[in-house]
Amino acid sequence: MRAALLFPALLLAATSACGPKLIPDTTIEDTPETRAVLDVLGRYKSAVEARDSGAVLAIVSPRYFDKNLDYGALQKELPKKLGIVKTDKLDLEVKDVHVKGDDASIDLFYTEHYLVALPAGDEWQQRSDDSRMSFRREDGNWKIVAGL
Repeated sequence: MRAALLFPALLLAATSACGPKLIPDTTIEDTPETRAVLDVLGRYKSAVEARDSGAVLAIVSPRYFDKNLDYGALQKELPKKLGIVKTDKLDLEVKDVHVKGDDASIDLFYTEHYLVALPAGDEWQQRSDDSRMSFRREDGNWKIVAGL
């Protein structure tokens, strides 16, 4: 009788120890979808640091809308903004990734240090904050739909 009670307890302990695989040094579940969304975030970081508006726009959805800025306005404003930046260093600390079907979001903390060319001369600036970027899978590719 004791063995009959012990087996279910051992089975429960063994199955609860086998949780989801996590991305190293995070609490984020390691799935192909999570990795794909994080890859887009990495490409965004690289594009911003390279001040490459074309590369940023390549990973942004035509359905983009955030803070009264749609894709058309982003196409016009982004080259202007990145055009006055001489140097940009963007640090991203990913807090969590949520993927549900064709929608995803990344909660993160960012710190950006950048050198801006101003009429009065170059000026170093910094900004940091918590943020959420939203993504949508379109034609098999993840695209940013909000949160730049």
